Amino acid sequence: MKKLMMTLMAVLFAIAANAQYNVGTSSTTTDYFGNQTTTHRNQYGQTTGTSTSSTDYFGNTTTTHRDSYGNTIGTSTTSTDYFGNRNTQQRSNNSNTTIWSW
Repeated sequence: MKKLMMTLMAVLFAIAANAQYNVGTSSTTTDYFGNQTTTHRNQYGQTTGTSTSSTDYFGNTTTTHRDSYGNTIGTSTTSTDYFGNRNTQQRSNNSNTTIWSW
């Protein structure tokens, strides 16, 4: 039983280590106006997409998500009301339907 548990633990550790390794990376740059561009890359360093965020005068943030070809695949809009409550709404490029919001 002890050998079985040790083998199972070693397999789970190897799977977890491989999953962490193959995730990829994201890097963010900020321009002079405070707009952020995040570049998403796979485990081979190839660009898989970008997300560009800008904040307006009222503190609302709009993020445009693009695929590796530059096509817009969706947007996220975060707004803050008078009481400080934040509302984020995600829209896909598929008929502008809401995916999620909170």
